[in-house]
Amino acid sequence: VCGAQSIIFGMFGIQVEAEGTLTVNPHPPSSSPEISIEGVLLRNVSVDVKVRDGQYEVRAGGRVYQGKVGEPLTLTLKEEDSSPSKLDEPVEVLAGV
Repeated sequence: VCGAQSIIFGMFGIQVEAEGTLTVNPHPPSSSPEISIEGVLLRNVSVDVKVRDGQYEVRAGGRVYQGKVGEPLTLTLKEEDSSPSKLDEPVEVLAGV
């Protein structure tokens, strides 16, 4: 669990506040400037982050947001539905894709 938290909150710079604010500020390692993570479930919203060529893309709640590495992106998460979270679904982390 600690390794996954280091990747999600460190390398991908994902922060979630209690009121539903999501901030993404990825820090890809120089050895692997292309990284992605898919299916991070936050407040019942699936979040994907892809980083490539100094740019990144965040998919959350059916929307796509874009930013530049080094510039944080902040948005508000709205729950997609009221069904229970699927916490046992794996989170896939891909480096150098």
